[in-house]
Amino acid sequence: MTLVRPAVARTGAGAPPQGAGAARPVRRAALGLGALAVLVGFAGAWVPSAWGDEAATMSGASRDLTALATLASHVDAVHAAYYAIAHAWLAATTDSVVALRLLSSLAVGAAVAGTVVLGDRLAGRRVGVVAGVVLLALPRLTWAATEGRSAALATAVAVWTTVILVAAVSTGRGRLAWRWVAYGVLVAAGATLWMLLALLPVAHLAGLLWWRRSPRVLLAPAVAAGVAGLAVAPFLLAAVGQRGQVGWIPAPGPRTLRQLALDQWFGTTWWSALPVALVCWSLVAVALVTHLRRGSAGHGVVPLAAAWLAVPPVVAVAWSLVAAPLYVPKYLTFTAPALALLVAAGLDVLVRDRRRLVAAVALVVLLCVPAWVEERTPAAKDRSDWGAVAADVAAGARPGDAVVFSDLHDDAGRVRVPGRAIAVAYPAAFRDLLDPTRDPVAVPQGRLWDASLRVVDVADRLAGVERVWWVVDHRADARGVQRDDLERLGFEVVDVTSHATADVVLLERAR
Repeated sequence: MTLVRPAVARTGAGAPPQGAGAARPVRRAALGLGALAVLVGFAGAWVPSAWGDEAATMSGASRDLTALATLASHVDAVHAAYYAIAHAWLAATTDSVVALRLLSSLAVGAAVAGTVVLGDRLAGRRVGVVAGVVLLALPRLTWAATEGRSAALATAVAVWTTVILVAAVSTGRGRLAWRWVAYGVLVAAGATLWMLLALLPVAHLAGLLWWRRSPRVLLAPAVAAGVAGLAVAPFLLAAVGQRGQVGWIPAPGPRTLRQLALDQWFGTTWWSALPVALVCWSLVAVALVTHLRRGSAGHGVVPLAAAWLAVPPVVAVAWSLVAAPLYVPKYLTFTAPALALLVAAGLDVLVRDRRRLVAAVALVVLLCVPAWVEERTPAAKDRSDWGAVAADVAAGARPGDAVVFSDLHDDAGRVRVPGRAIAVAYPAAFRDLLDPTRDPVAVPQGRLWDASLRVVDVADRLAGVERVWWVVDHRADARGVQRDDLERLGFEVVDVTSHATADVVLLERAR
């Protein structure tokens, strides 16, 4: 079977450029916008405090590969590949959450560059460049750029997997085999990096069938994806077996509709998300309606992007309804490039003049700015104030001081994360302090967090200590067990600094 690249029906500009001379400007545009995306994504990424998910990354990434394998066999197998990548990255850079966020910003840059290439292949350079600009400004991607988790890397893998797919279905037989091998390898790597990327080849098959209107076109990608699926099946089964790790995810309800319309791609604050959402969804509708009217004369960007945009969320929500809750908006960050491509296709239909196109794209970007600013406030990550807590302790601590942590709770009073996670996220602030209640079980037992012993059981470790920093959730009982034990050992409170979620309490031994 020989598949040749179809002629592209243009809606605004001429046909896609051909040849090496045309490829060079596309590469330059892809590299330029990718670099810009890194700058936009990383700017201010050091401002938000770290939070529980990023502390989990630091916990996993700080271990050697043997300890990481032990962790994956007990919990967080779904993140094991990312933790291994983060381990290598931190070893080469610095042991900090900011370094993790730089890695995510670089991944966002790779995703934007790939989106430019993909848009060019499917609909021409104009659509590719516009899609790249939209993607680098889209709130879901600018958030991912400031998050020390796998979302940004998964998005980059999703984009380049789709680039390889399009290259494979649009090339002659002589160069076909290696591209399908590459596609299968990327599908397997993607599913290993982030389990929900296993839904991407399903979206690809649906989009290809809509685009090419022939079941025969599905044979090669289905075989490549099937082989990849068999290769990673043991990993996927292990990850599914640890579904207790996501037991906190709520079942779908009325809020799910808002999440699908706004939170998924445009941010969680309605006043900043709604304007850009209305503009983008209107442009997506224009792209879809135009393609449906043209039928087989339309180019492939709409079918592939629409399937990529819709299939993963639909499957995730359906699974959540019939099996176990799975849908979380940020888990599907990898669908954001599809939205950017559809927005670009809609603009390509409506705006033929270059100056007006620039103005329209600038409007979309400006509408994303409020969300970009919100994402870079100190408490942007789950209202976390860990950075301020760590800074307080680091500023006031003296040699020989100790620190005691209490668990941090959510609004319902449930333990959200162990208080010691603050020290995992900000190791430099606590490195020189004695942690007498720490029970170092995390690494040998394959847990994310060390356990905490009772203060009364480690009284001997505090025998020579004159000052104790107590990091305690301010919603906890002020006369809690830890405080009672510290007072019985002769310590008294001399200072309290309150933050949004935690207090920093300094106790000194009574004279």
